[in-house]
Amino acid sequence: MCISDSPNTTKKMTDRIEAAANKVASNGTRIVATNPKNGPESIEGYYDEVFCIPGILEEVFLHKDADAYIIGCFDDTGLDAVRSITNKPVLGIGDSSYHIASCLAGTFSVITTLDVSVPIIKNNLLKRGFDRICENVSKFVFGTQIHKVPPVQGKIPFCENLCFRDFG
Repeated sequence: MCISDSPNTTKKMTDRIEAAANKVASNGTRIVATNPKNGPESIEGYYDEVFCIPGILEEVFLHKDADAYIIGCFDDTGLDAVRSITNKPVLGIGDSSYHIASCLAGTFSVITTLDVSVPIIKNNLLKRGFDRICENVSKFVFGTQIHKVPPVQGKIPFCENLCFRDFG
């Protein structure tokens, strides 16, 4: 059993994380998606992180029978705290993506959705030693135009522009 813990308290987001995890889980793997009962509805920086870590830890204590834990937040909110209370594997989706990117390419960039996430991600990259191979951390600008077109059609050109800027 694998616990996917979304650090925010928004059930709709947790349900979406669970659905995505179940699509890629191996046969026989049971995904249990949880989120804290108390804390911020969304995590938008260090301030919100402080209020959601107690709830993340509570979810781990409630699910001690899990084989592994996944922190369902790209900022890896609570990753180190959870690792300090269990000897089971604890994966952060941000940290995991840096590892995969480093295996696939010599350098990489990170695109995030919030200004407040940029310094958090940069700090995470530094803590894990990926700052040497991460070329850039960019905020993806959501404008009013982007919401009038299907998601992929509106976002891919912007992401391609960021990649070309970072990698030529």
